[in-house]
Amino acid sequence: MIKKCLKNIRLKNLFNNKKNCISKKKNYSKLDLKHLNFESLWNDFDRRTWHYNNYKQILKKNDERLLNWIGSIDYSGYIRECCLRYLISNFIVGDENRILLRLSDWVPHIRSIAREWVLNNFEVLSFEEISKNYLLILYLARKEVLISDPAMQHINVTLLSKVRTIEKKEFFSLDHRFRKYLFILSLESDQLLRKWLLDDKEPVNRLLLLNHPVCNLLDNKEIIRLKSDKSVFVRRKYLSLQIKKGIRPSQDELIHFSLDRNYGIRDIGRFFLKKYYKIDAYEIYKNKKSDEFFYIADYAKKEDTNYFIQGISSKNKHIRLICLRALSMIDIDKLKVLNAKLLIKDNRKIRTIIYQYLPEIMDIKEIINLREYFIASSSSGIMDYLRVINKKSYWYYINESLNEILFNYSNIPDFYLHNITWVRSNSYEKLSDDLRSSINNKLSLLKKSDSYEKIKGAINYLEFIIKTT
Repeated sequence: MIKKCLKNIRLKNLFNNKKNCISKKKNYSKLDLKHLNFESLWNDFDRRTWHYNNYKQILKKNDERLLNWIGSIDYSGYIRECCLRYLISNFIVGDENRILLRLSDWVPHIRSIAREWVLNNFEVLSFEEISKNYLLILYLARKEVLISDPAMQHINVTLLSKVRTIEKKEFFSLDHRFRKYLFILSLESDQLLRKWLLDDKEPVNRLLLLNHPVCNLLDNKEIIRLKSDKSVFVRRKYLSLQIKKGIRPSQDELIHFSLDRNYGIRDIGRFFLKKYYKIDAYEIYKNKKSDEFFYIADYAKKEDTNYFIQGISSKNKHIRLICLRALSMIDIDKLKVLNAKLLIKDNRKIRTIIYQYLPEIMDIKEIINLREYFIASSSSGIMDYLRVINKKSYWYYINESLNEILFNYSNIPDFYLHNITWVRSNSYEKLSDDLRSSINNKLSLLKKSDSYEKIKGAINYLEFIIKTT
């Protein structure tokens, strides 16, 4: 009797669980129908579904094409094959997306059906129709099982054939990843696209001319373009690969690189100019009349200090930067003669250097007098100002921070209100009576302000450490 009762309970639970599963599937399928459409499936190559049977009654009459798109990625190989055959028999432009995807199917028989369609029909598609599937083509090209597949080879041959018929403007309107794929195909066959390669706006694509095994021999036009490429990455790669391949750059080439705007390239050029031709680039710089003269800053020699001060006034921001960097390396006291107000207004890289040394060359009052220039320099100027103050004096930093919270609350980020007390760069700094009084007055005002609740913890902490200091 007990066994019979337990059996009935198990059967009842099994029935209820199955009923719940079916109910959940139905609810899920209704919800998921909003997300299963042509647009969402177009570039989704790894999705698998069990929805075909659920949607069959809904879509069979209303949208059979969508039903077969969904079925083409079903977990059931039988359903995938049926749907694939339907799409082939009732082909509409766009269906090639689902047919091509089945080239990567894990069932060989389904792959063969898709392969047969590709071999017989792919070349009929226009280049525009094919290029809409560029992400799918790139996806298939990465599949190891398709490396030597006749269908993939036919796709590549067709791509090369069709790309010959388009204009340069149309080609460069393609996605940069697809352009790279086409460049690689072309370099390995007719090299027809090689003439456009250096006009590609993506440095990674231009580097194909250096990295691809077929491109060992560069013509003069390509060499000139690569040496003067707008990308530092490409110029450096060109020089380093020449040396790596055992090709000794000419003296003129190395002089050209030692005068490059980028420090890293100049450094490589100088090194091999000295190694191969015993020429010191410093002397080349000293004899220049243009801004290239100031590349002596790379050597940061003390006897050139006056030149660096002169260079910091240059109209060329790059020259200003390298001269300021050299001057700060050899004698920071010389920074005192510079116009700090102008340097704070300069570009971000120059401000980064000057902020590093201001606490060493100025007293606290001088830094506080520069507050308005900090604020005018950038959107983060007030925070830069407080950071520089903190490097000079912790207690002045607290005083100025409280002042900003009191009177310029909108300029202070919310997170700052909680951690103004966290960093104590001068833990043993003596707190003067004037500062103690000023900080206490501000704390009293803050207790009555709207921002009190936000910085209540910080205020309590400050009052505690002030009493114990």
